[in-house]
Amino acid sequence: MAAMTTRRDTWRPTVRTETIGQVTVLTVRGRLGDAGVRDPALRAALTETRGTRALVVDLSGVDYLSSPGLALLETLAAAAAAAGQAIVVCGCTDPVRIALDLSGLSATLPCAATLDEAVARLTALMAIS
Repeated sequence: MAAMTTRRDTWRPTVRTETIGQVTVLTVRGRLGDAGVRDPALRAALTETRGTRALVVDLSGVDYLSSPGLALLETLAAAAAAAGQAIVVCGCTDPVRIALDLSGLSATLPCAATLDEAVARLTALMAIS
């Protein structure tokens, strides 16, 4: 039984929030499946970003993204758009990119290759507006 607990804890997403210039960065690690998206720490971190002007969601540490994870990202993107907040995801691993492409979410949620690229894109966007 202890092995299952360890595996579940390994798969549970973790989120680190930092600010780079005027951009808030959420670095997500773990799996964004059904159990992962219900994680209270993940939900709290996403909720805390509502007052920021620009948001990067770094998915380089995410190795699995299922329908509930896609729905969570879609909800986050819609909330950002409604609040006038610019959002970019970055560091999409192959499994994440495939899921975003198959769902059609990649057409509405900009993806940068690296964190530096995402921050630069948002910083330039804020300078224009």
